[in-house]
Amino acid sequence: MKHKEKFIKKGVGAGKRADARPVPITVARKESAITLIALVITIIVLLILAGVTIAMVVGDNGILTRARQAKAETETAEFVEKVQVAAVGSLNTDGKVDLENLKSELEKIDIETDAEEFPVIVEKNDEKLFIYDDGEVVKDSSDEYIKNGLMVAYDGINNTGNGHDSDAKVWKDLSGNGNDGTLKGEAKWQDNCLNFDGIDDWVDIGKMNFENVTLEAVVMHSNVNKSGEQDFIANWDQSGCGLSYLQRNNMPCYINNDYIRCYGANPTKNNFKYCLSGKFDEKNIVLFENTKRYEQNAEGKMKQSNLNTILGANPNSR
Repeated sequence: MKHKEKFIKKGVGAGKRADARPVPITVARKESAITLIALVITIIVLLILAGVTIAMVVGDNGILTRARQAKAETETAEFVEKVQVAAVGSLNTDGKVDLENLKSELEKIDIETDAEEFPVIVEKNDEKLFIYDDGEVVKDSSDEYIKNGLMVAYDGINNTGNGHDSDAKVWKDLSGNGNDGTLKGEAKWQDNCLNFDGIDDWVDIGKMNFENVTLEAVVMHSNVNKSGEQDFIANWDQSGCGLSYLQRNNMPCYINNDYIRCYGANPTKNNFKYCLSGKFDEKNIVLFENTKRYEQNAEGKMKQSNLNTILGANPNSR
């Protein structure tokens, strides 16, 4: 009993050895495992936060990107404003811009040009402006065409793809598809537009056949009383479709072995600008003439043409 009391007094339970063993290592391993998992989770969270932060700063819609865009927009607005001031400051008493005075005004804002005719084209930071002889300043819109499904696009202001050339014999396709038009006959440039005589002036585009199609043109008639049909866009010969004038502006399509036409208003005015847009979707022909909409039922398939699409009047095949 005395020996047992001694063991008890020493703080060791009855029947147990009074040796000084270390803390079991299994406890230490468990604590280390918990710490390692927590560390890994912490690192993952930090990486996610870092990725989100980087995206917010330098992403497509990030802070830095928006800041650069805002700076570019501000510089562009300042550039446009300075050019407008230069154009207005170059106007003569007759309301027309003096070309030499314009050059001098542009030099004051560090823009040099050797232009010999209007429109004068100036560029800065990928921004292109056209200055006209009446002082109007217009931004280049050649990159603003809707490209999805667009096959050919011609613009009289930008007939070369790099501004206007009054002697150009090839009309540059701005759609990016390389469908440049070749001027035929005596078609002539006038006020950034192409002037046709209605007889044998035309532009050869090449073969353009589509079952569903949209055609657009801005036209002005010099003589709406001419006999016969006057073509704006066409590839028909018992086939195809187009925009034309026959007593009225219209869009004809060759469907089910016959031409079906959607007509605009009547009568058509001389020396009046018409913005025409016609489409065929195998159900209807729809024609927009300026702000007015006209529709003609035309259900069926359009016969494809073997002819090239043309602007104007081809004397050999309408």
